[in-house]
Amino acid sequence: MSQSESINTDAGKRTVLVVGCGSIGRRHIRLLSERPDTRVVACDHDPAILADAIRETPVEQSFDDLDAALAAAPEFVWVCTPDPAHEAVATPALRAGAHVFCEKPLAHTVESGRAIATVAQETGRTVGVGYVIRCEDGYQRIKQLLDDGELGTVVAARVKVGAYDTLLNMKSGFITDRKDSIVLDYSHELDYLHWFLGPVAEVTATAASIGDLPLKPDPNVVAATLRFKSGAVVSLHLDYVQLPGGRTIELFGDAGNLSYTMA
Repeated sequence: MSQSESINTDAGKRTVLVVGCGSIGRRHIRLLSERPDTRVVACDHDPAILADAIRETPVEQSFDDLDAALAAAPEFVWVCTPDPAHEAVATPALRAGAHVFCEKPLAHTVESGRAIATVAQETGRTVGVGYVIRCEDGYQRIKQLLDDGELGTVVAARVKVGAYDTLLNMKSGFITDRKDSIVLDYSHELDYLHWFLGPVAEVTATAASIGDLPLKPDPNVVAATLRFKSGAVVSLHLDYVQLPGGRTIELFGDAGNLSYTMA
């Protein structure tokens, strides 16, 4: 259902084009549609996925062609495709004059991420990346405690995240089918650890795909040790096994410790 006419606008409302209508895209469509100041438009190259998404949450307009969607001049573009397609959506969106919100990770390679950043600089448009865990109240509180020196110097940390639910809930099968997807999917942990502790100096890791599970990406478990430039040593565990899933961090400083599990 490709439409080429300009997106209708109402005074005071911003127009957001959501590209990619899998499980993540549908969540964004639903949440954005709840905002009274936002008009949502959807785009997916698969007409069946698009039809299913807008049946779930009706939108004002829909497109199965990205060029046609961008020609209608949305103010903002939400990139919710699998990450290998992020650059192919984000760069034309920026060149079309839209600001871009990109689901994490920004890209599947460093080169692709740099290409997006270059176009953003050239066009003067803003690119945001969906590392939203750092916006959650508990992680905001941890950051404040660290900044206030309540734990002293952080010496070590243990971080654990895992969820078989992720595989059960996805629409496309992209994570299960792609090797090493667990590291990019759980890059929230890398983002907030960098936010808390600064840059990483060294990483060692091991990984495996094990267990008698119907859905089993390769790998489905990762154990890593990160040494930060500050000297802190972090043990990081990722898995696609836990059901229900969970996310926990423990920080150990020379003046205090803390433990937090995200509800």
